[in-house]
Amino acid sequence: MTPTTFRLNPIAIGGLGGSGTRLIAGILARSGCYIGQELNHSLDNLWFTLLLRRQSWFRDFPPDQDIRTAIRLFRIAMVSGLGNHSFTSDEKEILEQTTQEITRMKAQSPKRLQTVADSLRNSQSTDCRSYARWGWKEPNTHIFLPYLADIIPGLKYVHVVRNGLDMAFSDNQNQLKNWGRYILGPEFSKTPSASQKLDFWIVANLRAIQTGREKLGNNLFVLDYDELCTMPEKTLPALLGFLETPGTADKYTDLISPVSLGRHKSEDCSFLSEKQKQSVAFIHSQISH
Repeated sequence: MTPTTFRLNPIAIGGLGGSGTRLIAGILARSGCYIGQELNHSLDNLWFTLLLRRQSWFRDFPPDQDIRTAIRLFRIAMVSGLGNHSFTSDEKEILEQTTQEITRMKAQSPKRLQTVADSLRNSQSTDCRSYARWGWKEPNTHIFLPYLADIIPGLKYVHVVRNGLDMAFSDNQNQLKNWGRYILGPEFSKTPSASQKLDFWIVANLRAIQTGREKLGNNLFVLDYDELCTMPEKTLPALLGFLETPGTADKYTDLISPVSLGRHKSEDCSFLSEKQKQSVAFIHSQISH
């Protein structure tokens, strides 16, 4: 099986942790997209997680070549399988590194990740033969968007955004802990305040949106998750059009659950600077409709 077997563009879903990417993955899967055979309860593609969300990369962001090799392996596994692939020395090294890091990945059990690693190495084209398109969901996708856009032809990307002030008071700050030094530079603190959490939200989202506009053009869709949940009749048709999904919006509305909004209203937001307010407003002005 070759990538040309797929009739529709590959599609990726990413965003900051807690942004609501699971819902979009559910819509994509129901539409008939192959999103992988190794998924967790949040529908994260664990092949992507294993190859690209690594403990050692949190400490020192890797060389471009390592990222590109990992992405190429991921793409081959998804579209034609690695079971019969002739590995280059670089590819063998990357796979060996992922195996060595399994015990360090605290968010997943080593036994489960070893199963994921085995399925990655033994993947076959039959895994996705009956699908018209392939794609994946993994929140950390936006970190590697500049590379993904270059390596995966025709890639479409949905970047999910939630209210920045609400996210500043969210307990889900794994991406900040993992990538904070890379995204924020020397300003990063291991015990971030609400202000720095918001700064990370701003810089990470701006980076993803600007990269998407430059490298993907019309193949970028910036989704307001809160708006999707509160006004699905407005947002869902536009998203489905971008995803090129069959059927009407009512095929997917049962996947949408009410969300808690306005968390920040009960918090002290006196830290907000004028620059932060302007940045939050600008990001929300980039929402696709």
